[in-house]
Amino acid sequence: MKRILLSMVAIAAIAFPVMAEEATDAAAAALAAHDATEDREVQTFHEQLEDKRITLDLTYSPLTHNLIVVYTIKNGRFDEGDAFIVVRDRIKRFQVEKGYRSYKMLSPDVIKYAERSAELTRSVVFSK
Repeated sequence: MKRILLSMVAIAAIAFPVMAEEATDAAAAALAAHDATEDREVQTFHEQLEDKRITLDLTYSPLTHNLIVVYTIKNGRFDEGDAFIVVRDRIKRFQVEKGYRSYKMLSPDVIKYAERSAELTRSVVFSK
């Protein structure tokens, strides 16, 4: 009885590491293929509108399909309605460029006022 148990333990000690190594190799190959098809780096874009006081900063994560848009106006009057329209139009243009079907907001807009500037931040997630 002891010999049978000892031989089973010896077989398990030899067989399981080999099977685990094969599974690890297969998982690594699948992960490498996934990395090759999808870019994981966060992309940042900076745009200045016709009015030189207004800038748009976009931060896009292709892995999570998140986009953060920051509308900034310096040395000017901040109009919330105008800011919403500019941000909405830029998100829709980005949606078409990347081939997404729809988007939804992740959180309410954040508006920050400073002494000579104002900033509107909107976070969205896209779906295909």
